[in-house]
Amino acid sequence: MDQQVIGGYKILKPIGAGGMAKVYLAVHEDVPNLQVILKVLTDSRLVERFKQEADKLALLDGNPNICRIKHFFHHGDNIVIAMEYIDGITLDDRINDDGRVETGEALEMVLDVLGVIEFAHQKGIYHRDIKPSNIMIDKHGTVKVIDFGIAKADSDPNLTQAGSACGTPAYMAPEQFTPSENTNYAAIDIYAVGVTLYRALTGELPFKGDNEFAIRDAKLFTDPPHARELNPQIDRKLDNLIMRCMKKDPADRFSTASELITALRAIAPKQSASDTPTRTISQAPQKKFPIKIVAGAAGVIAAAVIGYFILTSGGENIPLAPQLTQPTDGSTLEAPSPTLSWTGVIDDDETYTLEYANNPDFFISEIITDLTAASHTIDEELESDSYWWRVQTVNSEGDSSGYGSPFTFTVELPALLTPQGTIEIAVDPDGDIYLGDELIAQNSSGTSVTVDTGTYSVRVQNNRATRKEMNREVYVATDTNITLNYRFNFPAATKPAEQKPAPTLGEVKVGSKPINGADIYIDGELQDRKTPSAFQITPGRHVIRGILNFDGDLRIRIDTVSVIAGDSHRIILDFDK
Repeated sequence: MDQQVIGGYKILKPIGAGGMAKVYLAVHEDVPNLQVILKVLTDSRLVERFKQEADKLALLDGNPNICRIKHFFHHGDNIVIAMEYIDGITLDDRINDDGRVETGEALEMVLDVLGVIEFAHQKGIYHRDIKPSNIMIDKHGTVKVIDFGIAKADSDPNLTQAGSACGTPAYMAPEQFTPSENTNYAAIDIYAVGVTLYRALTGELPFKGDNEFAIRDAKLFTDPPHARELNPQIDRKLDNLIMRCMKKDPADRFSTASELITALRAIAPKQSASDTPTRTISQAPQKKFPIKIVAGAAGVIAAAVIGYFILTSGGENIPLAPQLTQPTDGSTLEAPSPTLSWTGVIDDDETYTLEYANNPDFFISEIITDLTAASHTIDEELESDSYWWRVQTVNSEGDSSGYGSPFTFTVELPALLTPQGTIEIAVDPDGDIYLGDELIAQNSSGTSVTVDTGTYSVRVQNNRATRKEMNREVYVATDTNITLNYRFNFPAATKPAEQKPAPTLGEVKVGSKPINGADIYIDGELQDRKTPSAFQITPGRHVIRGILNFDGDLRIRIDTVSVIAGDSHRIILDFDK
């Protein structure tokens, strides 16, 4: 558009263009401090989709992490959305500038994004295009999710025909390339969050390809490298969480944004502590002090050992204290969160880091500011397994002065402390609810059940609904509350017998080579989809015309097809001829 003013907003500059709209930075003529982003619809075939985007933004208004809608109006023959101007950068810019994002910061941003997704999903809205370029960080550090242009709501009319893909291939779930009426779009958003977190932490995409079909096939038939392989600083639990988000089967992913938030919050505080880099100093004075370390829980002393630290300086080992020795009979702690305690003397300019892990190569660190406090409880429920633990000294400069020799202890959970969680199930309007094969509620709108930690199959059934049965598999962690929402749709009322039935159609699939993306005309009428696409057409003879801009050369191909009711026909427009 060449106009300088649109609906009372003065255009400052164009800032982008997409398949649906042109985007401008603008300021209100009468309120010079009111800057907005104007999205001006450029494709008249997408009016309904454009209105749906504005309506979704209005429904989600009020969430501080969503780009807000300011105005929706007509300007001549154009439709315009005025949106909040965000003074900041995208997460994509941040990754490109820094290579990758520090783990603690990345988790905080993703938790904000998941809060938006959870908020939207509760209102029946699914973004479908979560990616770093749609996540902004303003100048105050607030995360904003933008671009609900292809978002889908439960209440939407079917603007996207089944089998037509919408999204960004690198961040799309495998099933998003060929969606159906039963596609779980909540699982699609969770997949995209996993890819986004993967790229933020590694600087790389898990799947790559020269085109969308290569990326699709990679996602369907291969597994990506673990994020830890690209960034060894990533905690193993976080790595497993990311990989679970990107499972091929939607049922194997986290079932809800709420479940993923709970899992991430359990990791985030520990990850933040372990992200603090440690440096090895080149010189340090030799000093000795006794440290008596005792591992115990619930008032029971499990083992007592004497420990020492070794500092490597210029290739020499400098002893700092007696060596830690592994207990001859092992240490068994009957508590899910063991307490390690000790007595000793420390210097005022030093702090200490307690480290523990079930893999000696990947310790989790917790800073201890006062060793004379005599005890420290591990802030994590450990499983029945052998664990290593050790202590590292850190001086006032932040430099590490050595590690204690690791030794193991075993955590044995008492039978009375069996980890449990809760599954809350809501059904609209009602249905029979099964946990595994057990019927736990009949003709019910919802129920709640407490279960032991583990994976469960939840099924709801309503024989009156269009889709009579829905299944989900969920993992219940200790002290977590999993919420599952099911909504049944019902067939429309049967039309009167005397009403003329709809004509029987045939299917025509139109493709092109060597590349796709050609405009399609059927009997002279431009269609709203490009090759490859499928169309339902009345029986009879039809003319199919394709137009493709091939490196600046406009090429036209024409073919005909005789459509038979109930049959499927295929046409390939060869633009190489």
